[in-house]
Amino acid sequence: MSPPDLTRAEASGVYRVADPEALSRLLAAARRRRHRVCVLDLSGVTTKEECLRRAAATFDFPSYFGGNWDAFDECVNDLGWLPARGYVIRVVEPSGFAQNAPQEFATLISILHDAAAQWKSAGIPFIVLVEDAGNSTFSPQISPI
Repeated sequence: MSPPDLTRAEASGVYRVADPEALSRLLAAARRRRHRVCVLDLSGVTTKEECLRRAAATFDFPSYFGGNWDAFDECVNDLGWLPARGYVIRVVEPSGFAQNAPQEFATLISILHDAAAQWKSAGIPFIVLVEDAGNSTFSPQISPI
């Protein structure tokens, strides 16, 4: 599969990236187009609570963020405090969370997948790049690049 064209909202979705060079090219293209690149670092994350804390910091969620999946869903589908021409979410080191809390990881991906569809319908690119060291099995909602 060829990398998504980050200039088009139609490319919005969740993608698994195993090739560091492809990831670098995608991130460079996003920055050239002045898309907001957010890095969700999941290294060492094993619980939903820690995942949501990191997500809140990554997206600079408002103080009213409730620290649960419903609040995450609401905030990631709004992002009014974080205006951008497009969004690229780089998910770093997801394998530990995926292995230790597979249901919670699946929920994270499902919400990001649905958010991508919502942003796509609004005409704004929302690309999620899930880094994969090649030893992980991820949700079928994640398309390989």
